[in-house]
Amino acid sequence: MPVAVEYLLYDIADEQEQESGIRQEGVYYGAHMFVSKASGGVGAAIGGVTLDLISWPVGEDVKTAVDIAPDTLFQLAMIAGPGLALGLLPALWCFNHITLNRQRHVDVLAVLAERKRRGPSHASSNSAT
Repeated sequence: MPVAVEYLLYDIADEQEQESGIRQEGVYYGAHMFVSKASGGVGAAIGGVTLDLISWPVGEDVKTAVDIAPDTLFQLAMIAGPGLALGLLPALWCFNHITLNRQRHVDVLAVLAERKRRGPSHASSNSAT
């Protein structure tokens, strides 16, 4: 999945350049890295709070899953399964709003190639083809 996101960001940067005449993939990658780092931190915090809420056992007497109460394991399973699936809903919403398809991308690349061929004086023209 990370490779798909990287290529998708390149394609979106191409589309944005075609529409605005300005290449800003650094903004997209910066935002992507910020969200990646922030979600890791927030995820760790939520995980810690969640383990506290379900009274996850700690100590030397907990060596395997057998040492953990079945109710606690069930609570963890409900959080790790359906709970994480709910966390994917914002990402699905974002992906659903991407309008760039294969043909549109081919068209965008053609416009960018034509701008590059014409030279820098035409590079910032804002013609949408």
